[in-house]
Amino acid sequence: MIELLDLPNELILAIMNKVKPRVLLLCSIIGIGNNRLEQLAIDKCHSIDLTLDYPQSPHEQLMKRFYSHVLPYIYKNIQSLALTLHHLSDISTFAEEYCDGTFSNLTHLKIILPRQSRITDTNFTLVNYKNYNKTDNHILLGSNMISSMHSRCLFSVLPQLYSIEMMEPSLTVSAFRCSRFMRSIISFEFDEYCILPTLVNNDDLFFPQSSRLTHIRITLLFLDNCIDLLNQLGAQLHSFAMSLVQPGLRRDSNAISRIASISSPYLKELTITSYRNIPQYERYIVPLLQRLSTIKYLTLLLAIGVERFQPHHFIDGYNLQRDIISHMPHLRQFYFHIRSIVVSVPHIDIDTIRQSFFHQEQSVDCVLDYFNNECGQCQIFSLPFIGTRLDFISNRFPLFDENKNTFSNVTTILLFDDVKPFEHNFFVLVSQALPHLKSLESLRNEDHGKILFTDEKYFSLEGVFNRQNECVYAVSREEADKQGGIKHQAKYPKRIMVWLGASKNGLTSPIIFTPGETLSHKNYIEVVLPHAQSEGSRLLDDDFIFQQDNATPHIHNESLAWCEENFAQFINNRRWPPHSPDLNVLDYYVWDAITNNMQWSKIKNYDSLIDEIEKAIRRVPINDLARSVENCSSSSLESLSASSTGVQSLPSSNLFSNQTRSTSLSSYTRQPSSETSSRLSITNSLSTSKLEPAISSSLSVKGARTPQTTSVLSKIQTRGVTLYQCVADNDSELSFNANEIVTQIRPSKEPGWVMGTINGKTGLIPENYINFTGGV
Repeated sequence: MIELLDLPNELILAIMNKVKPRVLLLCSIIGIGNNRLEQLAIDKCHSIDLTLDYPQSPHEQLMKRFYSHVLPYIYKNIQSLALTLHHLSDISTFAEEYCDGTFSNLTHLKIILPRQSRITDTNFTLVNYKNYNKTDNHILLGSNMISSMHSRCLFSVLPQLYSIEMMEPSLTVSAFRCSRFMRSIISFEFDEYCILPTLVNNDDLFFPQSSRLTHIRITLLFLDNCIDLLNQLGAQLHSFAMSLVQPGLRRDSNAISRIASISSPYLKELTITSYRNIPQYERYIVPLLQRLSTIKYLTLLLAIGVERFQPHHFIDGYNLQRDIISHMPHLRQFYFHIRSIVVSVPHIDIDTIRQSFFHQEQSVDCVLDYFNNECGQCQIFSLPFIGTRLDFISNRFPLFDENKNTFSNVTTILLFDDVKPFEHNFFVLVSQALPHLKSLESLRNEDHGKILFTDEKYFSLEGVFNRQNECVYAVSREEADKQGGIKHQAKYPKRIMVWLGASKNGLTSPIIFTPGETLSHKNYIEVVLPHAQSEGSRLLDDDFIFQQDNATPHIHNESLAWCEENFAQFINNRRWPPHSPDLNVLDYYVWDAITNNMQWSKIKNYDSLIDEIEKAIRRVPINDLARSVENCSSSSLESLSASSTGVQSLPSSNLFSNQTRSTSLSSYTRQPSSETSSRLSITNSLSTSKLEPAISSSLSVKGARTPQTTSVLSKIQTRGVTLYQCVADNDSELSFNANEIVTQIRPSKEPGWVMGTINGKTGLIPENYINFTGGV
């Protein structure tokens, strides 16, 4: 038998190279007492990857040994280091103790997010709403971050971005990039899905210790940050790759002068990516590019045009030549994909766009779309196509030339076509033409006017105040109080609950509960839902989309079952983001309009309160309501579509429960049935609206809340993790923050509630506030 030590060094090194992760090999060999094996391992420690580890992972003990027994022997050999955010403090502490704060030979540093949750030991699920996760120390920034922009023409939503602003990791990253550890770094990469923390003060420096830094690849929040960084480091940069989250300016008072002060004599490679629409391309982006005249290799992946900031023309080859290429005399290579959006643009022929590239040597193609929403879109792109994302792709996009395989690198695609519906064969071609596709999203414009929004609100004899939605933003409590931050209320105010629905064609008749009556799943099913079904059909026809928020009676198992059985389409609780008043027209507009229309001086008792509510509802302007519904409908569908990640869950198929079901792309080629085709086809016909009177007589409800066994599944998990923050209304309930561990979960007598223990305290917890798989 041949022992390992009998082999020549070449074979031993070949065996070592097969051991993954390399940290495991180093921890197994260094310190065992065999100098030959240790030296062979240490000599090959030029590149170290610590990204296998994440908070509370199975590798924690291994990492402790790495820092204590391995790193002291190899840090002088390390030239390239990749690590996750939570390693920054440990690596900084080690460097300060062992090597004067820096690894002398380290030149390349890459920092990424941990890809797994410490609670579930699974990959993060990206969602479309802002969610602070204390346990995993990140914020997910998605469509709610820009909710006011959702309804804008062909505006892209980017759900897969993390921000660590105003959190402990932000302080760690900021301290690390300013530390002595960065002195030797030449090339710095920060996770493309994580936004580099912004500067606290305008005079702060991004990398004050990094005099050798010449190559940067990062994601920045605002264009301001890009301008500031280039002013600080432009004189030493050789390559700069930047993704923009908010391509507008946070402040623009002196933006032009700050761009003019940029000096970058050695900058040769530049990449700018902004899939979110740039509002003022010609005012800021073009001057910025013109200032960087030394560029040899340029890549631009841009979306251009937002409402009043849209260009008055499509970007074509003449614009690129005049605005960019002619200002970069050293330019050797130019890759681009530019999507420009113009409202009410005169129709031009696609050959006109193609002719604008006639004098350019590289291969270029383009696509023109004119949609029924009065938006025109022109996409110009160099070949070979190097982007990984395609937004607002219509049936006319040349996606499916299998011989050229032009778009084989695309991983994300957003479909939109209000001219011609997508049919079964389209998705068959998608599965064939895009082998690396990970996310397919679809925005169905024809659904925007079909949603019936619903909500409940308490009206009090003292006036209306909602502590969740009515907030005062101020720098101090004293300032907030001056702005009306203090509201005086009786401990037990006299109030009544009102249910209401809103659509583009008007409001439903209200359901006004008797004084003191609350909503339970029982009266919700017996009275509210049948009324909503009737009113929705009256206002929108029978195929309307029913919306409800995640209130406990709404998501009771019996309530959801009723919705699935009786509504043609409804947005279920798994798809509707919690705490999203900006997506519901009642929270966004209607309730304020009603309360402003009420003559509170006339309200003396319950009868006069009900009378004023009914009069105020009738006073809501139908035109203003229609515009608000259109904005919220667009926001809601776009937000829901953006939350889908993965080809197995197509938003065009699974936004709504009951009539549609999610279907994988692979099934399209195996099941070309008429049923599948009709289910995935996006029709263009809108139902004729029933323009009957928007308001009819109100309906009063009286019912009693009957305690019964909660709807928790029989196979209930005894542990879980809280999903959202909750403030207790009484002593029997628990207050808690998001991502706290819940133990000893058991059924309660309150519908929609369970008993559980958090931080040693036991009480009632809303069932839908718990992730029952997270704590097991």
